[in-house]
Amino acid sequence: MKKNFIFMIAFTVAVFSLSCSYSPLLEPEVIIPDVISFSEQIEPIFKQCTGCHPNSGGLDLKAGNAYASLTASDKYINFEVPELSLIYTMPHPDGSHPKKYTAQEAALVLKWIEDGALNN
Repeated sequence: MKKNFIFMIAFTVAVFSLSCSYSPLLEPEVIIPDVISFSEQIEPIFKQCTGCHPNSGGLDLKAGNAYASLTASDKYINFEVPELSLIYTMPHPDGSHPKKYTAQEAALVLKWIEDGALNN
């Protein structure tokens, strides 16, 4: 009886410890293409933002208006230090904005800025 009890405790501890382990294999792979298209890959990311930014604070992220709005001033895109661009940091998965990018979206936006934030 005592052996069964010890076995059950050991089994329970093993199950709980294995169920809490982190496996990097479960992380989704972030795939970044060589060329990023604003109209096909970046602008669609902003669909989730148009509820608050149809023109809120001067930022209009609606399709067809987003590029002009983002590049009208140097407020949103920092070409010298792309990682500090507001359009990247605010909705970043670790950022403070209520709407967040996925890791894939954040990586795409950063690469787009690093590549010159082209309107392609």
